[in-house]
Amino acid sequence: MYISDNDLLKIWEYGKDKHPLERALILLAPTLPGYDRNRLASLSLGQRNHYLLDMREHLAGSELKGYADCPKCAERIGFNVRTGDIRREHYRPEPEGHTAQIGDYAIQFRVPNTHDLLAVLAVGDVDAGHDLLVHRLVRRVSWKQEAIAAEQLPPEVIEELGERVTDLDPQSEIRFALKCFRCDHPWSPVFDITRFLWVEVNATARQLLMEVVTLAQKYGWSESEILKLSPLRRKTYLELAEAE
Repeated sequence: MYISDNDLLKIWEYGKDKHPLERALILLAPTLPGYDRNRLASLSLGQRNHYLLDMREHLAGSELKGYADCPKCAERIGFNVRTGDIRREHYRPEPEGHTAQIGDYAIQFRVPNTHDLLAVLAVGDVDAGHDLLVHRLVRRVSWKQEAIAAEQLPPEVIEELGERVTDLDPQSEIRFALKCFRCDHPWSPVFDITRFLWVEVNATARQLLMEVVTLAQKYGWSESEILKLSPLRRKTYLELAEAE
C-alpha cells in the first residue's frame, strides 16, 4: 500500500465535512483499492477496524498514543498501546449467516456492517434505530420450531444475541484496560480507530498545507511541484527558507 502526500490531502478534503461512518469508508479506500463504496460498507465492523489499523500502521507505525478522561473523576489519562495489543481474531463470514440457539429461540442472523449503521443513523431515533437494526440483522426466527417475526424476540434474547455478535466479530469493539492515577478507578474505554486516525490525518494534512504555503511564497512553486518533493528534500528546503 502506498499513500502519497497528495493522496492524503485528497482523503482529508473528501472527509473533513463527513460523518465518521462516511469518513471510515474514505479512509479505507486506499487500503482496499479494488473495493467500491458498496463493498467497503459491506465489510463487517471488525473487518473495517482491522483494515483501518493496517492503514494506521502504514501511515504512522504501530504505536498509538492518546488520552481518555476518567469516567469517575474526569482526570485526563494518557495511554500508549501498540496495534498488535488491540488486534483480535479476524472475522470470517458465513455465506448463509450464523445461527444461535437462545433458550427456545432459534435465530439465523448476520453481523452488522456500515450499511446497517448508516440506516440506523438515518432514522434519528434511538428506539426506532434499535428495532431497525434487529430487523436488518435477524434473517429468520423460530420459537419452539414455530416461525415468528424478529420483532417478537424478547429484550433479554436480543441482548444475548448482541453478545453473540460481538463474540463472532471481536474486532468490532476495541477496548483496552486503563486505570486512573488520581482516583485508582479502572475502566476499559472503547477505542474508536476511525476517530483516532482521522485526528492524525487532519493534523498531517494541515501541516502539509502549511509547508506548501511556505515554499510557494518563498520559491513560487506550485502545490503539485511541492508535493512531488520527497519528505527529506521538502524538509531541507523549509530549513533553508527559514534560515534566509
